[in-house]
Amino acid sequence: MARNKNYHLSITGHSLGALLAELSVYYCHDQLNYKSVNAVTFESPGSRDIMENRLLPNLKGNGVKLDKLDIVQYVSYPNIINTYGHHIGTLYQLQPMLGSLGWVIGWYTKQAHSMDNITALFESSDIYKQRILMKDWPI
Repeated sequence: MARNKNYHLSITGHSLGALLAELSVYYCHDQLNYKSVNAVTFESPGSRDIMENRLLPNLKGNGVKLDKLDIVQYVSYPNIINTYGHHIGTLYQLQPMLGSLGWVIGWYTKQAHSMDNITALFESSDIYKQRILMKDWPI
């Protein structure tokens, strides 16, 4: 099958969709030998553990280097979802306004994980000045 190398695939997702987007980048590299792919994800539960423990042992042979995958992740504050597993790629923290209730359990996770609060940041400010590069994230 002839492939046009002029195309670039970009995948995005939030929460479970973020996990699937990240795994799709891996799949494109390993199963399709297609490297012109990236993902931008929001509030991912982290895909590194799945890739290392489930996928790498079953490599097709295309030499996927996890740290070379083009994945940019955005997370808000640590919550039950985005601290589930280890993250991969470039990880940025955003700090959306959560409202006056602050750290009320349940409500806090809902607000911190909300795509509405994250998109509000992208719409109202210079996101490149507000994002914080994270070298590590709680798990």
